[in-house]
Amino acid sequence: MRIDRVSPTLGARVSDLDLSELDSACCEALRAALPMHGVLFLHTPEGDPAALLGLARIFGEPICNPHPKFGALPEYPEVSVVVNDAANPPDINVWHTDTTFMQVPAGVCVLQCQECPAEGGDTLWASMYAAHDALSPGLRAWLATLQAEHRLPLDTVSPALVRSLGEREIAALHPVVRWIPETGRRSLFVNRVYTKRIAGLHRMESSGLLSMLFDLAESPDFQVRLRWQPGDIAIWDNRITQHFATADYYPARRVMHRIALRGETPFPVPAT
Repeated sequence: MRIDRVSPTLGARVSDLDLSELDSACCEALRAALPMHGVLFLHTPEGDPAALLGLARIFGEPICNPHPKFGALPEYPEVSVVVNDAANPPDINVWHTDTTFMQVPAGVCVLQCQECPAEGGDTLWASMYAAHDALSPGLRAWLATLQAEHRLPLDTVSPALVRSLGEREIAALHPVVRWIPETGRRSLFVNRVYTKRIAGLHRMESSGLLSMLFDLAESPDFQVRLRWQPGDIAIWDNRITQHFATADYYPARRVMHRIALRGETPFPVPAT
């Protein structure tokens, strides 16, 4: 197995990996590589959810939380199906980190392409390590003392989806800068979709600061891009990345299998 960096800030390509012969050394190398590189890319034959689920389990415990619109595979409730086509327009073409409105957001996400359009449909990731490190030392130190409110934006989802939420979490308070124990690095932990305000600041202060942080986090300097082919897999550390799914292929069809793994309550930066 080889793990080769694909950009200066994030992303690595995994090659010569046989999912049927994974040993403990390979699993440990993959687990160590993910928080270093942010996102791993590999290729396996599409249409094998059992193999995809086995790969995902290397990185943690799958969450049985089917996609609210499309559901999951009947035999594998951990594997959500995401279908976008003329009848289901893509709507996640905005930079975000998954499920930060929850007290314990997803830790790792796994996505495999089943069908892709002839053109377009790329996904991009951005490194929140790099975004944090681009800030001045004084601002980094101040941000490490702050918390932000993350909330599910109910005004942008359908009434049927709102009703289906039941008792699910829709808001949480998280550190603005998240500490990653495996690497000892700091990650900017705000995103344009779910982060609504910074606790303790006046509305205009919060809005201005978040706007600057969102713009910084979405800089092309910190990004990597994947042009999907059937069977391609992306595994990303949701603690240290944001991602953006382009919608340029509409109304063509794109089908993905997605698995989210249980995360941890975000750690604040340790006191020194």
